[in-house]
Amino acid sequence: MPVINSKPGYNKIVDSTFEGKYNTQNIPNKQLLFAPRVGFNYDVAGDRSVIVRGGIGIFSGRVPFVWISNQFSNTGLLLRTTSQVDNTPTQAPFGVNNGEGFNPNVNEQSNIGSGGNSFEVNLIDKNFKLPQVLRFNAASDIKIPGGINLTFETMFSKTINNVLYQDVNLTAPVGVVDPVYNNGFDKRIAFATSTNARRKNPVITNAILITNTNEGYTLNLGATINKTWKHFFTQLAYNFNSATDVNSGASSTAFSNWEFVQVVGSPNEPQLATSNYQLQHRITGIFSFNMDYIKHLRTSFALFYNGNSGQPFTYLINGDLNSDGRFGNDLMYVPRNPGEIKFVDRVNSQQQVIATAAQQSADFEAFYS
Repeated sequence: MPVINSKPGYNKIVDSTFEGKYNTQNIPNKQLLFAPRVGFNYDVAGDRSVIVRGGIGIFSGRVPFVWISNQFSNTGLLLRTTSQVDNTPTQAPFGVNNGEGFNPNVNEQSNIGSGGNSFEVNLIDKNFKLPQVLRFNAASDIKIPGGINLTFETMFSKTINNVLYQDVNLTAPVGVVDPVYNNGFDKRIAFATSTNARRKNPVITNAILITNTNEGYTLNLGATINKTWKHFFTQLAYNFNSATDVNSGASSTAFSNWEFVQVVGSPNEPQLATSNYQLQHRITGIFSFNMDYIKHLRTSFALFYNGNSGQPFTYLINGDLNSDGRFGNDLMYVPRNPGEIKFVDRVNSQQQVIATAAQQSADFEAFYS
């Protein structure tokens, strides 16, 4: 039961903007994490030659307090920016603070240059629950002739509560993306092109809300074989993993956890996708040797091998395709044929064509097909 003894500062601009629905002082305090579990272990033949085991339960990891701390440090009350630029810093007139430069006195800094009154704010859903999964496990340990041990195991985890980040200051979409890029075949939604038009309150740059989703699962299938001799031990293991989530929660900051989720459409409604943490294939091997001598001393030597498939990746648009204000989160539209994408001639700084539109189209089709 995490206990938080203080509250973030109260920002009345946030409260009035969202009409009391979101408040900078909401925190998931004294939240009871209920995690019942039950398991079994059955000796099939009574001689431990075949063991069948398994269980089911609810699991919670370490409390990610850094996600909660974001709300304390991003209330819109703790940070103010001022800007003043001297385009001729080596000669008079000296424009920054009348030639005095940076002033460390925070009470006087607001009088230097032009100040900005916009701010980012991090919010927590009133009903936010810390991450939990429902996990099933089944396995069998088998001893076969020659002193060889086999283990086969499966584990399935279903998301109960995971994190979902949304910018609640983002206005509703106003249309679809510019048809010029894909000849009108890419019909994903788009937001207002101007910064103020896509903000419910222009003073708030982003209002990142952490809430919950129950979408996502993880599946692990594993097999292990090992054998022990007097002075040797060897083991080989393989694991298959499939994992999906809506948000992998890969960052410690709320803004990054929102903006770096790749989407088709609204960044506030991400779809279930392959998790950042999926490691589809993994093989490990161990070989160890030990020797006792002089009655009380032992020397051990071990070799360990790990081989795995690479992390999943995706192709993104280099820019802000849907005008949500974020760069690098828009998935690329993969055309079904060359007519569904538009290329233009690539030119160098002297305006000489270095790759024609037709050449690029042929190269692209050869790549994705």
